[in-house]
Amino acid sequence: MRKLLGLLLFTAAAWCVYWFTAATYVGRGAEDWRQARLAEGWTARWSGPQTAGFPAQFSTVLRDIRLAAPGGAYAWTAPSVQIEVPSYKPTAANAIWPGTQALVLGGAEIGVKARRLETGVALSPRPSLPLEAITLVADDLGLSGPGWRATLAEGSVTTRQTPGQPLAHDLSLRLEGLALPEDVIRLIDPTGAQPGAISRVDAKLTAAFDRPLDRSALENTPPMVTMLEISDFAAQWGDIGLKARGMASIDAGGIPDGRFDLRVENWRAVFAIAKAQGLVAEGFEETALRALEGLAGLTGDPADIDAPLSFQNGFMSLGPVPLGPAPRLLPAYRQ
Repeated sequence: MRKLLGLLLFTAAAWCVYWFTAATYVGRGAEDWRQARLAEGWTARWSGPQTAGFPAQFSTVLRDIRLAAPGGAYAWTAPSVQIEVPSYKPTAANAIWPGTQALVLGGAEIGVKARRLETGVALSPRPSLPLEAITLVADDLGLSGPGWRATLAEGSVTTRQTPGQPLAHDLSLRLEGLALPEDVIRLIDPTGAQPGAISRVDAKLTAAFDRPLDRSALENTPPMVTMLEISDFAAQWGDIGLKARGMASIDAGGIPDGRFDLRVENWRAVFAIAKAQGLVAEGFEETALRALEGLAGLTGDPADIDAPLSFQNGFMSLGPVPLGPAPRLLPAYRQ
């Protein structure tokens, strides 16, 4: 019993030393980072940090934050931010953002307001620091700038490394009440028939990459998606509904090969939007309309279309209707 008690006391003392030493390094790390930015010509000031949370976590708060890059093209101002790191896993962190903050991106001012805004990241404790998970949760989020505003009632994004597949990640997305800026809505829907807010978007998918998502992905060319599997996708915008599931591989040139089963509710509204955007070639409108009517007739409900969107040999088709060359799914840095 005495040995057990001694072991417990030693463990508790060692944990105390670890926690308070690490908490000290948190403050030193923040100050070292600030001094490095000042040496580069940044504006970098805040009060704190104050670290609490013993013994389970390091909960660090910075207040009165002002960061600005040289020239002022990029800046961040916030009354506070709280960063929580589990003391048993220092490669994971969760940030709790304030109700109001201000950003400058490329010289454009953006105001951010939210009832709740939290982000988190978890890395594997290995030298390459591979990504394990990312989380983002937002309630009553609003973004605004000169002449525009966007809001989101509720939203969440989570990613997790796919079990047994080190190069793949599962992603879950949920958006409710997404109101885009009026100019964006007019660009998407020139007909003006749909409301200014997208009711909901739900998605579950898996993406595989050609290289791991680790620290090398930041230091070198980012990895490219080689496979996309949609296990569930559903979106509702006004009287337009869209559902999809399927899988496609993506080659080194960005060309997809695979199939996604689509369900489009109120396809005529979608066709009207595509026509207003100029996506339907002049002189091909009647032919496209007749083909879509034929597809809708196969479902039993003339208002909806159930058909596979297929990618094969560099071309794509919706059911038996050819749509032309498949898009190249390459990010800008690879084009």
